[in-house]
Amino acid sequence: MMMALGRYALLILVLAQVSVQEDVFDLSDTTLPHQDFIATGYVPRRGLKQASLTLGIGSGFTYNVRAGSDALPVFNRAIAALKAAGGGTLTVGKGTFILGGPLVWTASKSALVGAGMGLTILKLKDKAPTFKSAGFLRAIGVNDVTVSDITLDGNKGKQVNKDKEAYGRYGIFMANYKNWKFQRVEVQNFQRYGFDPHGIKKSTNPNSKANVWSFGLTVLDCLSHDNNWDGYTFDQTYNVYAARNKSYKNGRYGFNIVTASRNVFIEKNEATDNGFGAKTPTYLFDGGDGCGYVADTNKPGFDTYNVTFQDNIATNSFRAGFCVKDSGRITINRNNITKGGACANWKRLRANVRFTNNKCTGTTKQFTISGTLGTAPFLSGNTFA
Repeated sequence: MMMALGRYALLILVLAQVSVQEDVFDLSDTTLPHQDFIATGYVPRRGLKQASLTLGIGSGFTYNVRAGSDALPVFNRAIAALKAAGGGTLTVGKGTFILGGPLVWTASKSALVGAGMGLTILKLKDKAPTFKSAGFLRAIGVNDVTVSDITLDGNKGKQVNKDKEAYGRYGIFMANYKNWKFQRVEVQNFQRYGFDPHGIKKSTNPNSKANVWSFGLTVLDCLSHDNNWDGYTFDQTYNVYAARNKSYKNGRYGFNIVTASRNVFIEKNEATDNGFGAKTPTYLFDGGDGCGYVADTNKPGFDTYNVTFQDNIATNSFRAGFCVKDSGRITINRNNITKGGACANWKRLRANVRFTNNKCTGTTKQFTISGTLGTAPFLSGNTFA
């Protein structure tokens, strides 16, 4: 069982010790990595010589941006300097920074720190070129990073609104990562996902070493809204902790735990007015159930499990406040669900789905089933009005 966030800060980072020697590995081992780990992100260490850089509009910073110009080349130079120094902190001043394309973060043991959500804004330029890879903020194989106090704006109203041009327009995309932390980060107005951290799936065989899991993600006090698809998607990642975040007016899901994500604890979040993208043609919507919170296996053999949703709020979700699809070992406890299609939607459930002590008010239905139910969920202590 997850402990209070404060106690996690005392835990030792163990993920770096995990290694696999065989060509395939046992995905049923829920003790690998340790379930009680929480990602701390970048923590400066005494005795390490790391960079402390500043970037801002005007003069007086380590890296200066001319007002109205494309800030991406300046950011790229700053990130390269962080990487060359072995890590450190890039502090970005107040203002709106226009970027001509994706910001690729290559520096491990580093932090990107703004002046606050709505104060430091990284905004995609009007009619930006098609992304070659996913992510406005993008990182592959980068570890020990903190991002805080910043807004990422996809500027979707000023982009070409076609499927090809919208490819990869995700606010945040990382893959093959370890130990990332986001705090007070706002992601808004993207043509696809808001947050979308990932593993790497190169084989349809879930046991193949060609597939790479990510380890350790903490998301606190963040906002994700007005994105055409999901607010937060946590994909193929072990050990996720998300608390006190808000997700609203996203086209498909508020919070989507999917494709072999495991040891996930989602608490004290708010999901509001999510899942109406199918009714909005400009969202280029690809389908989906329209849920506040969802646990979904999505790909055969890539089982999502050991997921807990606790003390969250789901308001006016198109299909249901909570949805579980093709997954087991899912706990939905002490949540408050109001308005919308249903309290919960079930689809081909596996063993040990628990829906307990939830309060459901004003939804059209208590429970709905998409296709077949599967294994009946355990229900206890819920109230409906």
